[in-house]
Amino acid sequence: MVITLDDIANELKQYRATKSTWKVLAQLVEKCTCLEGKHDRGKTMSLVAISYWLREWFGRPVITVESSMGLKPSFGPHKHLSIKAFVDELKKLTEVAKIGQNGHQPEELGDAINEALKRLGVNLMYATLVFDEANKLFEARRPQDPLVLLVGYFVQQMAHYHNTVLIATPNRRAIDYRVREQVDFWGRPRYDELTNTCQVDFFKLMPERLMSLRIQGERYFDMYDRWSLVAFRGKALNIKEAYL
Repeated sequence: MVITLDDIANELKQYRATKSTWKVLAQLVEKCTCLEGKHDRGKTMSLVAISYWLREWFGRPVITVESSMGLKPSFGPHKHLSIKAFVDELKKLTEVAKIGQNGHQPEELGDAINEALKRLGVNLMYATLVFDEANKLFEARRPQDPLVLLVGYFVQQMAHYHNTVLIATPNRRAIDYRVREQVDFWGRPRYDELTNTCQVDFFKLMPERLMSLRIQGERYFDMYDRWSLVAFRGKALNIKEAYL
C-alpha cells in the first residue's frame, strides 16, 4: 500500500475537523441549547447530528419527547416519549427526590437513590432530551398552561438530573420566558442545498458568534424522516362550534 502526501493531508484535515466538532459538542453537554430558524433551515438535521454524537462520544442516551423526528433504526439506540410518558417520568423523579428527605445517612443516600432509579425504571438521568417543534410544549402565549408550567420547571431543574436539553423552534419568542432564561446557547442553522451541508452558529446573549459546527447532511439523511408528522395538542383542537 502506497501512502501519498494527499492521503496524509486528507487524514490530517479529517482529524482537525473531528477535534473541532468534539470541542463544540463538549460545551453542549448538560446544557440547554435552542436552535431557531425558519422551515428548511436544517434544525431537525442538526438535532439528529448533535444528539447522535453526544451519544457516541459522551455516552448520553437519546430521548425524543413528543416529536420523534422520524428517527430510523440506522440512527441507533434511542427512546421516544409521548407527552404522557414524559410526565410519568417526571413523577418517578419526584419519588426519587423524596429519598433525600427520608432520614438516610449520607453514606447510604447514593445507594438508596440508585436502587430507586432501578426499581422505578427512570430513563431521564444523564440523557439528551430532544424537543423538536418545541412550541407545543413551551408555548409563550400560554404561560399558565399546566403542561407549559411543568416542562418549564423541568428545564429549570435539569442540572439536578444531569440532562442535556436540545430545543428547536422557528423563533425564540414563541418559547416560554422561563425556558428562554435557562438557554445556555442559541444556535442558528443554515442549510446549503448545493453542498448538502448545514452550518450551525452558536451564540449566547451577545451577538458575537462563539463557535460553529459544520454538518455533512449526507451522513444523516438515512437516520431520520424529515417529513414525519407532528400531532397537534388535543387542547388546541378543542375549538367551540361557535368559532368555526
